[in-house]
Amino acid sequence: MNLKVISTIFLGALLVTGCGGGGGGGSGSGGNPPSGLSISTSPTATFTSSQADADTLAKEIQNGTPDLVAAVSMQNIPAGISTLPAGVSGSYPCSNLSSTGIGSGSMTYDTNMPSSGTPTAGTYVNMTFSSCTFDVSSTTTFTLNGSSKVTYTRFNSYSDYATSVSYSNFTMSIVDTSTSTNDSYGPISGSYVLDVSGGTITIATQLPNGGVTNLLVANVSYSGNNVTINSATYVYNSPGEGGIIKVEFNGWTYDSTTGIPISGTITVTDANGDTVVITALAGNVTVTYNINNTTTAYTVTFP
Repeated sequence: MNLKVISTIFLGALLVTGCGGGGGGGSGSGGNPPSGLSISTSPTATFTSSQADADTLAKEIQNGTPDLVAAVSMQNIPAGISTLPAGVSGSYPCSNLSSTGIGSGSMTYDTNMPSSGTPTAGTYVNMTFSSCTFDVSSTTTFTLNGSSKVTYTRFNSYSDYATSVSYSNFTMSIVDTSTSTNDSYGPISGSYVLDVSGGTITIATQLPNGGVTNLLVANVSYSGNNVTINSATYVYNSPGEGGIIKVEFNGWTYDSTTGIPISGTITVTDANGDTVVITALAGNVTVTYNINNTTTAYTVTFP
């Protein structure tokens, strides 16, 4: 039996392997997760400006950022299995997922893959990971536990397809000796949609709070306890602002052990096109409102 896993390239650009095809990295709006929100959903909230408003907005966004990173880390779940006999199920050694051939634990699976070995719309793969440890590079090791389901919603080739990926009670640990990274995520349940077309990959990940982000796992970097979101858009219904806001990250770095922001900026947009720019510096943030062309700034201290 010829078994091949279609998987993300871990901590790098998202690519697809299998049957001679592949896709390039990129970012974009992706599809529309079950929450109904998408990256293009227009904000509905309107800003008011005060010290209390600044405290609430800055801390609400930062407190939710680890959930965003945890959900996006699930893009590292293998994204499908190809060239399997129809209706096959079985177990797959996690060493076969490894870039070095070193690994332990197993992945069990079942699928309705057609006998041709080529997916069609509606083809699915259920996967359960049990202490599944494998190397994704000479310095980085992943350990996965939990279950996931991949369903193809479009398939023309391995460079032109779309899938919906859901995961349940999933945990993931990442150890990278080159950056002294040792992070764990989960247990977490959620979903994302993936579209590969014309060499461009778009992803929309649903967050636990119902929000959605186009953040790619390739745009998250780690250095010791520090986590950086290099660039991303995040749309969600803000309790503090009383409606939907659009959040854009630019080099936003925080300490994963304390949650304290270190550097970078976040730009938040409301229904009127007014903006709030949150700038991190040495544990404090400056929150600058621009409402009706009037600028007001406040300092927010963490934690």
